[in-house]
Amino acid sequence: MKKIILLLSFVISGVGSLSAQTPATAQGDCYHEYYAAFRDRGAKNVPDGEIKVVVSIRKENDCTCFMGKIKVVGGKPTNSLVLEREDGTFQRFEFVPHPKYAKSETKFTNYIMNGMSPTYLSSNDEMINLFFIDYLNPIPAKYKVAPAVPNK
Repeated sequence: MKKIILLLSFVISGVGSLSAQTPATAQGDCYHEYYAAFRDRGAKNVPDGEIKVVVSIRKENDCTCFMGKIKVVGGKPTNSLVLEREDGTFQRFEFVPHPKYAKSETKFTNYIMNGMSPTYLSSNDEMINLFFIDYLNPIPAKYKVAPAVPNK
């Protein structure tokens, strides 16, 4: 269990300091917008390597999304999440897991399914999700409408 908690503590690294920052992506309920897009369109398998992500952070009725990068190994996010600043630099994202993970009240799972991570719960009750946006399937083309019946 300590190994899982250690992994979680490194998976995501600045929850407390993010609340006061301006997000680099969509405002409003960005989590639900990204979730709906991935749910409806699906995603390609995420390969191993350093991958661009959207990081969704939710608490109560607030939702903020940031751009970031994380290393994926064996189909799982690792302890290397960094958030992108507006000047193009990156900062490690510090994450403290919720105590319920240590108490075995909740089993921590770490995977990527349909281009999304599970929800990670922080010690200050923030819910964090990763969206692997480069692997989201494109919007399918609409069906072509038949032309009008010819007069002749």
